[in-house]
Amino acid sequence: MDADEVLVSVRKYDNSPHWHHSMVRLGEDEHGVWLGAAVGTVYSKGVQGPVYPTTPACTS
Repeated sequence: MDADEVLVSVRKYDNSPHWHHSMVRLGEDEHGVWLGAAVGTVYSKGVQGPVYPTTPACTS
């Protein structure tokens, strides 16, 4: 992982692991830190192995 990469780790209400993946830090402004992920980014869910997306999450 390089200096611009961020490991995003989302947890459920009971603190169990949910989704986790790497994103790139795009910048920061008065609204907060902006992150982005390339189409085809591999996510992991909970303690399961990788989840490979078959379609882009956003098409606009």
